[in-house]
Amino acid sequence: MENSSEQLGKQRMGKLVLHMSVPAILAMLVTALYTMTDRLFLSIMIDKINGNTFTMSAMTVVNPFTVVAFAFLLLLSTGATALISLYLGEGKKEKAEQMLGNSLFMLVAGSLILGGSGLIFHRPLLHLLGASENTYFPARDYFSVICCGVVFLAVSIGMSSNIRSEGNAKMALLTTVLGAVLNVALDPVFIGPMRLGVKGAAFATILSQGIAAVVVILYYISGKSVLRLRWKYLIPDFKLISKSVWIGMPQFLLQIVASFIGIAYNNLLQTYGSAYGQSINVSSMGDDCIAAYGMATMVTQLFLMAVSGINNGIQPIFGYNYGAKQFKRVREAFYWAWIFATVILTLGFIICLFFSHALIGLFGGNRAVADIAAFALRMQVLSWPLTAIAIISPCYFQAIGKSVTATILALCRQLLILLPILLLFPLWFGLNGIWYSAPIADVIAAGISVILIHRELRRLGKKAVGEI
Repeated sequence: MENSSEQLGKQRMGKLVLHMSVPAILAMLVTALYTMTDRLFLSIMIDKINGNTFTMSAMTVVNPFTVVAFAFLLLLSTGATALISLYLGEGKKEKAEQMLGNSLFMLVAGSLILGGSGLIFHRPLLHLLGASENTYFPARDYFSVICCGVVFLAVSIGMSSNIRSEGNAKMALLTTVLGAVLNVALDPVFIGPMRLGVKGAAFATILSQGIAAVVVILYYISGKSVLRLRWKYLIPDFKLISKSVWIGMPQFLLQIVASFIGIAYNNLLQTYGSAYGQSINVSSMGDDCIAAYGMATMVTQLFLMAVSGINNGIQPIFGYNYGAKQFKRVREAFYWAWIFATVILTLGFIICLFFSHALIGLFGGNRAVADIAAFALRMQVLSWPLTAIAIISPCYFQAIGKSVTATILALCRQLLILLPILLLFPLWFGLNGIWYSAPIADVIAAGISVILIHRELRRLGKKAVGEI
C-alpha cells in the first residue's frame, strides 16, 4: 500500500492526473446524482401528481443550508486532506496519522453542533432561506431529518477525502458510489410505498450515508490502508486542528458565500418573480422561478462537480510534490488539471446550450417553468469555456498552504463580483437581470485568476531550476 502514495511523486504526470482525477470525478458525479435523486423522485412522485412545483421549490430553499453543511465539512476535512498529503510527501507518517484521527474528531463534533443548531432554529432559518407559505412545510420535513443525520454525511464524505489523500482513489470512489447507489434504491421506496413523502427522501439519504460511513471507518481499522486510525490520535491537538482549519478556510468561505448567494437568489427570485407573476396573473410565479433555478442548478452541478473532482484528485499531487520539493511536477500537474477542466466545461457549455429543454424536461413541471429553467441554464453556462482557471487556481494555492491567496480567489468571484452584480442588475433588467449576473461574474473572476496564477507559476519555475 505504500506504493499508492509514492506514485504521487514518480508516475508520469498526465497519466497520474487522470489516475487520481477520474475516480474523484466519478465520486463527485455520483455525489451530484444522489443529491439530484431526491429532487428528481420528489418532482415526479409528488409535484407531477399535484400539478405544481412546490416540492422542487422547497428543496431549492433548503439547498443553501446544505451548502453551509458542506462548507463546514470542507473546513474540517480539506485542510486535513492537504496536510496528510504534505506529511506523507515529507515522510512523516506518524504525523499524517495524527491528522487523520483529529480529522475524524472534528467531523463528528462539528456536524453534531451544526445539526443541533439547525433543529433548534429551523423556523427562522427556513424563512430566511426563502420559504413561502407554499413551501415551508415540505422544506421543514426534509430539513429536520437531514439535521438529525448530518454526522453520517460528514464522516462518509470527509473521511473518503482522507482516503484519497493517501493515494487510494479507487477506495474513495467505492465508498461514495456505495452511498449513492443505496440512496437511489431507497428513495422511491421511502417516498412511495412507505408513504413518507419528503421525509422519505431525507431518510434515504441519511441511511445510505450512514452505511457508507461505517465502511470508511472499517477501512481505516482493517489494516488495509496506508494510514491507521488510532485511538490516541482521536484526542484533539488544537495546534494541529488550527493549522488544518486555516488551510481549509478558503473552501469554507467559498461555500459560505455560495450559501449567501443561494439565499440571495431565492429571495430575489421570490420578489421579482412574484412581481412579474402579478402582471400576468400567476400567483405562484415566485415559487416557480425558485423551482426553475433549482432545476438549472442541478444540471450545471453535474459538470461543476466533475471539475471539483479534478480539484479533489489533483490536490494530493500538488501537496505531495510540493512537500517533496519537486516543483517542476507541481507546475505540470497544474497545466494538466487546467486542460482537463477546460475540456469538461466546454463540453458542458455545448450540451447545455443546445439541449437545455431536453435536460430540464427530466424534472417534469409545466411548460412555463421549463422555459424559465432552460433560459436560466443557458445563462449559467455562457462563460464556462473561460472559467476553468478560476476553479483550479484556488485549489492549487490551498494545497501548497498559501491560504491567504486561495481565500482571496475563492471569495473574489462570489462575494466581491457576483453579489454586487446580482443585487444591481434586477434593478435595471428586472427578473432577467438575475440570470445575466453569473456569466459576467465568471469572466471577471477568470481574468483575476490568470494574473495571480501566472505570477505564481513563474516563481515556481524559478524554484524548479534552482534560481531562488
